[in-house]
Amino acid sequence: MLVLKSWRICCLVSTLLLAGSCLDVRPPYAFDITRAKMWRCLQGPGWNISRMDQAGMGVVLLKRGVAWVELATDLPIGWMDSLGLLDCLWLANVSTMLSTEAHGESAARSQDLVRTSSTGGHSLREAEPAGSGSVGVEAWFTQYHNLSQMYHWYQQLGEDYPGRVTVNSSIGRTHYNYTIMAVHVTSKGAGQETKPVIYVQCLLHAREWITGPVCMYLAFYLASTDDIQVQVLLEKFQFIFVPVANPDGYLLTWIDYPKYRLWRKNVSPLGGTSCVGVDLNRNFDFHWSKLDGSGNPCSEEYSGPQASSEPETKAISSYLLSHAPVSGAIDFHSYYQEVLYPYAWTKDSNEHTSRMKYIAEWVASASSQLGTPYTSGSMGSIYTAGGTFPDWLYYQGVLQGSGQCFTVPLTIELRPKPPSTQLGNFLTGFLVPTSEILPTCKEMVPSLVKFGQLLLSSGCGDV
Repeated sequence: MLVLKSWRICCLVSTLLLAGSCLDVRPPYAFDITRAKMWRCLQGPGWNISRMDQAGMGVVLLKRGVAWVELATDLPIGWMDSLGLLDCLWLANVSTMLSTEAHGESAARSQDLVRTSSTGGHSLREAEPAGSGSVGVEAWFTQYHNLSQMYHWYQQLGEDYPGRVTVNSSIGRTHYNYTIMAVHVTSKGAGQETKPVIYVQCLLHAREWITGPVCMYLAFYLASTDDIQVQVLLEKFQFIFVPVANPDGYLLTWIDYPKYRLWRKNVSPLGGTSCVGVDLNRNFDFHWSKLDGSGNPCSEEYSGPQASSEPETKAISSYLLSHAPVSGAIDFHSYYQEVLYPYAWTKDSNEHTSRMKYIAEWVASASSQLGTPYTSGSMGSIYTAGGTFPDWLYYQGVLQGSGQCFTVPLTIELRPKPPSTQLGNFLTGFLVPTSEILPTCKEMVPSLVKFGQLLLSSGCGDV
């Protein structure tokens, strides 16, 4: 069994299997993840995210809200005072959280679980539908998988369910020439290409590993289930998945593990600096480079040299516009167990806010059915940001739609839940334990089904 222990082996395998060039870049990263601690701090009067950008790469911004931030750093706690952060609470040692991913074991075991006809593996059809307790399929969702394994899995899904699944192996390529895959799931027949679209996107941010299995599980569920409610949705909509929206960034998180495990951006080179990468969720062409989209190339939230400058952004935008109308979309992220709706660029409401709020509340309720509580709200109520994917897609839908059938793009922030204020009762952030992969996937099934039903009840499933 092959374990990818070095970046040279990883490059060789990725080049052979994914038809890309070798991702041989090693971004400057003055951050020792094995020594880092995770903190939650209040934003003091002097806090500004640009001050963190200026502090260099000794800190990684994980999450922020209206009055707080969560970050990981190997610097002493006194350093936070210089950023205007107050009352910092230690949450966890990052090394403890890394141990829950079982990365080495996962990389080895997953080689045996890849269901591809080219390797003589078993068909996905040999297992029961997802959620039925099948050992074969559910074993896949007990660990994380690298890019080549995920792409082979989707190819096998298309081979096993040709009546519902079509795999477009490349809707575009990254800077390092890796393909961006799209997977269509619908009831095939006359007019299937003109059905309204429900778009599902994962791994726009490279470090949010938990989103990858969620896309896989949902695609498999739609392809394999005989649930009559899902069959109705497949008759009315085509579901389009882009399961790895940031292939270069995701590849980097597996290279020299765990050094780049918390990498967020893509890996595009930038002129005039040794820093690399653009935050793809700040690069879309709607209110770009405004508000919290940083102009510092070394920032976690660098919005790019111009709007839609990145090959990933261009590929996704072009593909969705070519498949309009898009009735709705779910962009999966982690973390904080929230269902969010546009706008992100402003706290102000828009003409469809009441309807999007209603849908988000129902989807959050559906997400909570299995016992994990999800809340809902507008993106701008947490913090404002320009150039985001949901804002861009909503605006495109407003331009193309009419009446009730505007595009409803939601962001679902997956597990884990907010931390307790009690010292030591920490959350795992982006490093979701392998034991939580399958439960997270399962709780998103009712979310997606409810989302489709709400769109259909609005009359937005008719061609």
